[in-house]
Amino acid sequence: VSKFIEGAKEVEVDCVSDGERVLVGAVIEHVEEAGVHSGDATMVVPPFSLSEGVLSKVREYTLRICRALSARGPVNIQFVVRGEDVYVIECNLRASRSMPFVSKVKGVNLMEYVADVILGGRLEIPGDVYEPPARRWGVKTPQFSWSRLRGAYPVVDVEMRSTGEVAAVGRTLHDALLKSWLAAQPNRLPEPGSLALVMGDGALLAERLRRLGLEPLLLDDADNNGLVEAMREGCVGLVVASGDGDYALRRAAADYLVPLVLNPRLAALLLEALETYLGGEELTVEPL
Repeated sequence: VSKFIEGAKEVEVDCVSDGERVLVGAVIEHVEEAGVHSGDATMVVPPFSLSEGVLSKVREYTLRICRALSARGPVNIQFVVRGEDVYVIECNLRASRSMPFVSKVKGVNLMEYVADVILGGRLEIPGDVYEPPARRWGVKTPQFSWSRLRGAYPVVDVEMRSTGEVAAVGRTLHDALLKSWLAAQPNRLPEPGSLALVMGDGALLAERLRRLGLEPLLLDDADNNGLVEAMREGCVGLVVASGDGDYALRRAAADYLVPLVLNPRLAALLLEALETYLGGEELTVEPL
């Protein structure tokens, strides 16, 4: 039975199973809501907003699924979380694109365990399901190539549109998020005093943008005719777009290399990170 669950979070698990025990590399939380393709989602390790009850259910369901399938090797399971309810989207008996990211963040080479169990070995872990503790934060950001794809509509939804990804680790969530986001082109820190164009419901973001020294411009209140010219002249430092529509303005942001945030949840968390950074928290540099 298929149904669409609104207002939910998406969560992934990358793990290794020997058929009886499961080594959970990480429980990954997507910043964007469920419905955005996992390849286009901003991924965070460890989860930043899930309760212990939800995390326990995710690990329990992972163990039960791996045992039911007698899985031996890499496993990726995607979940939807709404409130305290956890639903399974799908289970993939293969390595996922996020396993190298998880291995780096946790400092555990999952592929070594995969090779061992495929060759008949058993997982030597404490308990039936075990997840190594996270000693730092990791964030993976999609890399889009809107400026190279002439005429493409900049949007994130169920179809994957990113052409790559970048990852960063940090001592805090904001540290890792900001470094990861800045590493994806053409993202950069907006200049103080520049315009921040907000499409959709941006009232909650406006005050935070002002605190960052930007001039928020809500699309409903703006004269759209001059905005493309403002982007061309470099007067717009950030564009936040949600939902669909506004093709011309999104396309102009892509063509003039204006940082473009296509999800309100990501925008809110990113502005928190910018506030923290401008408030004096330095970006850390540490080996992967």
